[in-house]
Amino acid sequence: MIKNPKEARKKRLYIFLEGKTEDVFYKKIAERYLKSISKEYKNLKTGTNINKEIAKHLYHIIKDSSNSKYDLYVYAFIDKEGSKNDTSEFDADAILKALKEEKVNIKNIKKIDAIEAVFMIESWFFYDIEGICKYINLECTETLKKNYSNTEKFKHTDLAALFKKGKSKKFYKKGDEKFLNSLDIEKIYNNCSDLRKGIENIIIELNR
Repeated sequence: MIKNPKEARKKRLYIFLEGKTEDVFYKKIAERYLKSISKEYKNLKTGTNINKEIAKHLYHIIKDSSNSKYDLYVYAFIDKEGSKNDTSEFDADAILKALKEEKVNIKNIKKIDAIEAVFMIESWFFYDIEGICKYINLECTETLKKNYSNTEKFKHTDLAALFKKGKSKKFYKKGDEKFLNSLDIEKIYNNCSDLRKGIENIIIELNR
């Protein structure tokens, strides 16, 4: 059979994560909403020098000849650690520049982008304040829900402080799978526009 030169190339999604909590939470998101997409994960285990770290790992991905048959779509799922108006550390152009300096062929990279949690990933957990309260055995009053309604102003330290108020005497620790599995992923996804739009954009890109 003669191969059609216009036959669509295979596409692969590479997801970069920055820590234990992101590793658990975003994999749950990806397995639910990006289930049909071929993907690979890389936990950078750091949120600093993010562009340099991504470029370093992309270098090895590109140099791996088995990836030459794929169009690569690269996304970083990271914390902004700032408000929406703050400048992001993530810089796709800086990543591409670093790769060009290493003289690797970047023609297969079709997209480099990020989904950034504002203020941080723990901020998004407050979209399921009812689930948090249930997990720590704390009455979820209307006043409490109102107090935590502006999710972007809360950090991991606020979540840890809330845990201490629960009757269960649990402590918040990053990457706690039991707690993360207790969260209503669908509720968080539906209420968090930055997360939802980011995932929807990935689906659009990979299905062009």
